[in-house]
Amino acid sequence: MVMEANAPRSRWDRRAASRTSPAPSAFRDSRRTTPPGVHIAAPPALAVRRWRPDAFHETLLRSAALLFLSAAAVSQRPPAEPETTEEAWHLQRLTGHWFGSRDDLEDQGFTVHLLELGDASVIASGGRETGSTATRWLWELGAEWDLGPRLGLAGWSLAASAQLQRGEDGSLESGDLQVYSNIDGPDRTQLSLLTATYAPDDSVFGVKVGKWDANDDFALVDCGVYHLQSSFGFSPTIVGLPSYPDPAFGGALFLRSERLHVTFASFDGATQAGVATGPRGPRTMFGAPSGWCHLAQATIGDPPDADLPTHARVGVFHHTGAFDDGRGGLSEGATGYFANFEGPLYRPTPQVPDCERHLSGFVQYGYTAPDFSEVEHYLGAGLLWTGAALGRPEDSIGCGVAWADVRNIPGAPHSTDGELACELFYRLQLPRGIVVMPDVQYIFDPGGDQMIEDVLVFTLRIEVDF
Repeated sequence: MVMEANAPRSRWDRRAASRTSPAPSAFRDSRRTTPPGVHIAAPPALAVRRWRPDAFHETLLRSAALLFLSAAAVSQRPPAEPETTEEAWHLQRLTGHWFGSRDDLEDQGFTVHLLELGDASVIASGGRETGSTATRWLWELGAEWDLGPRLGLAGWSLAASAQLQRGEDGSLESGDLQVYSNIDGPDRTQLSLLTATYAPDDSVFGVKVGKWDANDDFALVDCGVYHLQSSFGFSPTIVGLPSYPDPAFGGALFLRSERLHVTFASFDGATQAGVATGPRGPRTMFGAPSGWCHLAQATIGDPPDADLPTHARVGVFHHTGAFDDGRGGLSEGATGYFANFEGPLYRPTPQVPDCERHLSGFVQYGYTAPDFSEVEHYLGAGLLWTGAALGRPEDSIGCGVAWADVRNIPGAPHSTDGELACELFYRLQLPRGIVVMPDVQYIFDPGGDQMIEDVLVFTLRIEVDF
């Protein structure tokens, strides 16, 4: 995959906030509760409901705590000498190496991460409310345990993460349909990841079961992960995808060769019926409300260990749930298609082995019939220049355009041109795992609604890797 240096370790992408602004369309709400997709609206009480751990989650949280303590016990390396001032300045995480303990844990196959994302946005012009502001924060604490080094179970790994999200939903004021900040979502405290994976390096076969974000394995654009615009994460035509803030339980099968990787998966599709799967266990997989999201994807391209590989992905999904058809009725069983292509476009000094400066690009396409999705066609494209400034090899500058073809509804004031979002950002990588990223987006015909003025929105994102 074309994963740029210091890319985020998890896919964080979309708060049904109780605010005085006009309510968003069903599609915009779904980009935050099951992005992207159009689902039957959940009862209002669901949007403000505070999560309380049930027996399932309480057991999992206790097990995770025991896992952390057990991993700490395997550390036998004597404390290392404290880092010098110069060494500390160049650390890639805020808390450093924990005096050698973190390195020792990683030698044993156990990695721990604590990540924080924060956005502050202001609508400079247009939208529903010019001058309005929004802030939101997302924290993720997670761990992954490779069972090979310590237990001799080569190819097996366990992973778990918990998320805390708080903040305001800026898209309520902007009126945009594609969601300009990919960490917008309902206030949540939830177990977002709990998986067991078997994927030996020398095997063509692999499996994964548990709870996770489907966007980790489907429709992902690696060199689009720095963008704030949600559609660069995956096509908004993929309705009902179990993704942030509502990952779901499911299972996946992987088949791979040197240049071909095929993935099949089935997930709990209860989000389409208004159920927030993020803070829940697997109960709705086989009980009411029933529904499944099935996906298949083929990835063709260079081997994963290639220098700046090129990849093409094509996929199909089918969701068994019921969808708003835009005419006051429901359509059951949505099927759609998606594809993307990404790779390096230019490298100024290929003869220098350690030179990281290069230009990468990507294109996306998605289609779902308008009886199931408010966006029938989607087309996106972007560029990412890594090593944007001389002497700063980890900085990057990116731009992109995302066009959503909004379905025509008789009597609705929709633009025939759909919604077009244009984004430009500069990602400043600071020492000790801190990133500062100013971002600007201009959105034409937000929501595909001719009654809303074009939007200019500025956002400052702060990332901290502890």
